[in-house]
Amino acid sequence: MKIKSAIYPALLTGLLILLLFGCKKSIVKEEVVKNLPTIKVSTLTNTTASTSTIITEISSDGGDSISARGVCWGTSHTPTITDQKTTDGKGIGSFTSSISGLIPSATYYYRAYATNSVGTVYGTELSSTTLASTPVLTMSGITDITLSSVKCNVNITSDRGASVTSRGVCWSTSPDPTIADHKTIDGSGTGSFTSSITGLSPNLNYYVRAYATNSIGTSYSSASSFLTLKSPPELTTISVSAITATSAISGGIITSDGGVTITAVGVCWSTTQNPTIANSKTRDDISNAFFSYLTALMPNTTYYVRAYATNSLGTTYGAQISFLTLPSVPEITTAPLFLLTSTSANCGGIISKDGGVAVTARGVCWSKSQNPTIADTKTINGTGIGSFTSNITGLDVNTTYYLRAYATNSAGTAYSNQVSFITSP
Repeated sequence: MKIKSAIYPALLTGLLILLLFGCKKSIVKEEVVKNLPTIKVSTLTNTTASTSTIITEISSDGGDSISARGVCWGTSHTPTITDQKTTDGKGIGSFTSSISGLIPSATYYYRAYATNSVGTVYGTELSSTTLASTPVLTMSGITDITLSSVKCNVNITSDRGASVTSRGVCWSTSPDPTIADHKTIDGSGTGSFTSSITGLSPNLNYYVRAYATNSIGTSYSSASSFLTLKSPPELTTISVSAITATSAISGGIITSDGGVTITAVGVCWSTTQNPTIANSKTRDDISNAFFSYLTALMPNTTYYVRAYATNSLGTTYGAQISFLTLPSVPEITTAPLFLLTSTSANCGGIISKDGGVAVTARGVCWSKSQNPTIADTKTINGTGIGSFTSNITGLDVNTTYYLRAYATNSAGTAYSNQVSFITSP
């Protein structure tokens, strides 16, 4: 009985050890082996001037979840995730990577990647050359604004893979001008240049953009605007026409109002050069083209004429034109009649103006009919202006006669007022 009682505890202890060892073996699981993911294929589907698209398929996660995937790229071979990369989710399967911000006309290298706890694996390297694009440029400033011109500073920073063949600035009175509007042409190539715009109108708002053209197309800078300065008007003088001894016609054509309303137009004239509105002048109806009538001129005299226009900034004049009035017939009056007899009388004339040319003949003419001329009976009493006396003889007794003094120059013959008288019985 004592022996049995000693054996039982030892048996129980052994059984417990066996049970514990068996249980431990049953709860230890077999350890899983982990590997890098497997990238089955990457395909480059599209490349533009600044973008590329790559489709990738991951066929295996290597026994561990994929925590990151995408495409890495650079301008050197074998890019890694320390270069530029996309991040396109997790897990296996297909995904599309969209790459942007590329430089035109440059060669890039791409590799798909997938990362799990073991590490990062890369796919087959792909490459492509981005397309050329339109140039990159800025307009850095507008300077030297005048009534009709301005200067623009431009910088073309990149031709983006295709040589710049034409460059300059374009402008319009409407926003966003293009090369279909007005433009300058300032050579070719990249870099900085200054473009000068001329032929603008005063006091007008313009929009301007720099442009650069290569084989791909035309790029424009941001638009800027500026206001040209105001000025007095601009005009030309119309040629003088319809010239007589005492009158003529001229006028003006307004080419610019200077950006300010015109308040007066006309022509001014003088016998000295460069007449102004302080001399003789007309004031005509305001229009883009106006005609002026010059009167009270002197015969056979040289005059100078200029059109003028006035706005709030001042008065400007057109080019000066000179012209010569025509000569006119003299101005003459009849002197009083005296010493009237039955067959004779004394009278004469007073020539106050010669009409601009010398008086070559003067006297009196008479007839029994009214308005006698030098084709009737006449006296000849010298030349020149001033007073003269004529002696009329051979008249009929007790007869009514009509008499006028005359004066002749190269322009013709002028007659005084008519007088009548009756010889004595």
